[in-house]
Amino acid sequence: MPRHERTTKSFAGALDFVLNGIEPLRSVQVSAVEAIGLVLAKAIRASDDSPAFRQAAMDGFGIRDEDARNASAARPVRLKIIDTLGAGQVRSAEIGPGQCVRIMTGAACPATVTAVVPWELVGEDGEAVSLTSPVAAGQNIRGVGEIWQRESILLEAGEIVTPAGAGLIASNGVAAVSVQPRPQVAIVTIGDELVDPTAVAGRHVIADSNSILVPGLVRAFGGLVCDQRRLPDEPEVVASTLLEIAATAPDLIVTVGGAASSERDVPGRIEHESIDLWPMDVRMRPGRPLIAGRVGQTPVVGLPGNPGAAFNSAWQFVRPAIRKLSGHAMLTLPEVLAVCPVPLRDEPGRRTFFRVRLVQQAGRLVAHPAGTQSPADQVSLAATDGLLVLDEQQASVAVGDSVVVQVLNPEAALRALSPGNSTGSAFG
Repeated sequence: MPRHERTTKSFAGALDFVLNGIEPLRSVQVSAVEAIGLVLAKAIRASDDSPAFRQAAMDGFGIRDEDARNASAARPVRLKIIDTLGAGQVRSAEIGPGQCVRIMTGAACPATVTAVVPWELVGEDGEAVSLTSPVAAGQNIRGVGEIWQRESILLEAGEIVTPAGAGLIASNGVAAVSVQPRPQVAIVTIGDELVDPTAVAGRHVIADSNSILVPGLVRAFGGLVCDQRRLPDEPEVVASTLLEIAATAPDLIVTVGGAASSERDVPGRIEHESIDLWPMDVRMRPGRPLIAGRVGQTPVVGLPGNPGAAFNSAWQFVRPAIRKLSGHAMLTLPEVLAVCPVPLRDEPGRRTFFRVRLVQQAGRLVAHPAGTQSPADQVSLAATDGLLVLDEQQASVAVGDSVVVQVLNPEAALRALSPGNSTGSAFG
């Protein structure tokens, strides 16, 4: 493809451009346990009523409720135990007047059993039980179809399968379910100056921390890292490597570095008939430079190389791309409202993301700066559990103003919201 001229886009326009080239992956069949964390491609329908038979809801004694109609402490009713029924056992144990059966939770109730009395509410001598109060008909018995009915929808298409959902699938007797698979993501970091982060770095080289940061984010977003490369700033090497990776058919390629417009920024300068990459400047901070397009049939998202910018752009563009591939309905980050404890200013016309920590103070959620906002400050990156968003129409925020925060770390947000987790006084 010919080289594309660099364009300027709004944040929303850039996100649309990235996502328009991405479609959900074809569904696959997996077991219930393998489906945990994945999105259902098809609804799960009940194969039968549940329960499919009248079922004891507690361990106890199955009786005829009419036998206990006049039971009292002064005149207990004595019933003879004629059998013991366990869950999963199928046999007839019809009871007559003055009789009962010992029965376990989940066992099928004989036709003449109209109530189950918990064992702790009766007196037992091994051969018989004594009842000291009346028992209502239907007590502790689950009727046919009480939990769900045949053909009813148990889990909707688009739902994420939880451990409890997997248990529900298994209880319905489903051996395999249709889900959206985890996307296979290839990651390429670009830069002559980068060295293996496990090696001893010299004074004038830079440890390739993005080769740890970005794969970690991809995994957190639900992707699987299928390939990872580190390349020099050489257009021929980058082009040939991207084509080699695309030939293995990953679902997404993420490049890191070289997204800006200098002579050493390679991806946006590649000209090849099978490589179609669009460099752009996004009206956002950090993360202004971005690349999007395709290599062959594989979508590409190209991040800037500065760690803070790569971090923010990955959350804003790579995460939605992975979630769309995965079949998620909600592509963007969850948001909460919090109090801003410091004044903030920014240029109007661009969307700015401030790295924050969420804490509770005097019963309110407060978004404290996580440190400096320098894109190179990886200490503040490590402390970040949310991104305070100053949108294009906002030029400033005053102390005490309510602000929107994208939640990156739900555990930290929940911890901040938990009762008793207060660290100070309220801001004005």
